Amino acid sequence: MATLNPQDLPLGSPEPEAASPEAAVPLQLFSITRVNKQALRVSLDMAAPETLTLRALSLAGDVLVEQDVALDWRRVGGSARCGGPSEAAPVVLNITS
Repeated sequence: MATLNPQDLPLGSPEPEAASPEAAVPLQLFSITRVNKQALRVSLDMAAPETLTLRALSLAGDVLVEQDVALDWRRVGGSARCGGPSEAAPVVLNITS
C-alpha cells in the first residue's frame, strides 16, 4: 500500500476570483488535514455532495487508482429545523504499488 503524501495534494480550492465568470458550477471551498500516516480529513465549506470521485496520483501524475463513492451524510449538530454541520462516514481508497 502506498503512503499518502499530503505535500503532493492541493491544500484548498482556488480563490473565488480565480474562477471564470462564465463558470456553470460554483467553486467548492475545501481544506485537507492529516489525521495520521494513512488518513486525511477533507472539510467542505457549506457543501454536501452526494457523490465524489477519489483519485490517487503518482509523483509523475499517473492515476494509481480512481473510485466513485456515494457519501452518507449525518447531521452532527444544530437541529432538524435549522440544519447544522454534517459529516460523512470515512471512505477508504486502497492504493497498491
